[in-house]
Amino acid sequence: MKRFNKTYRPEGFRVRIQISDTSDRLTIYEVRDNCLGRRIKYEWYFKRKDLISDMVKDLIDVNIPTTTICDVINDIQMNLIFSNLYKN
Repeated sequence: MKRFNKTYRPEGFRVRIQISDTSDRLTIYEVRDNCLGRRIKYEWYFKRKDLISDMVKDLIDVNIPTTTICDVINDIQMNLIFSNLYKN
């Protein structure tokens, strides 16, 4: 699978998603005055089957806006679909 990295910048946060063959990660940073602040959440996901539901829970825990959550989930689903197509 090709590595998938994407950073989202909703108001007050920076959400970074990394998906590859070896690891799936979610990192959420706090942003203040246009400067990267402290890391709020850093999660590794080991079960691809539960990846989307686990990421949604973590994004909701930090109060990420719903539109950003939808964008993240859509991008992850598209990446996983395309990677499965290329594997076969």
